[in-house]
Amino acid sequence: MILTKAKFEKITRMKTKQNLVFSIKDEIPQIEVDQLIMGEGWLAFNPDEYRAKVLAIIANKRIGVQDDELTFSERLRKVLYLVSEEKGVDFETYYSEEMERIIQHYKFKYL
Repeated sequence: MILTKAKFEKITRMKTKQNLVFSIKDEIPQIEVDQLIMGEGWLAFNPDEYRAKVLAIIANKRIGVQDDELTFSERLRKVLYLVSEEKGVDFETYYSEEMERIIQHYKFKYL
């Protein structure tokens, strides 16, 4: 499965099908390309203002698992991911800084 930011480039209409062309900046490993060629799957493309939230849900949602079945740490990570997407910052950096800030807060307050 490929999950990446994409830009819609063009559409070619034919009698029996339509070809959509997207461009991406990320590198796709050759093994994934080999699996994708002539394969069928699902395409989700959402260029509107809510795309970051949709991507976060797709990226963090485990199939068949509801939010209330996630651990507290998994739920916190999902929320921090959504915030980082909303702010437009790198998730790993944001996550590290926020977790450190939370840890320092509780250390200062209770220890």
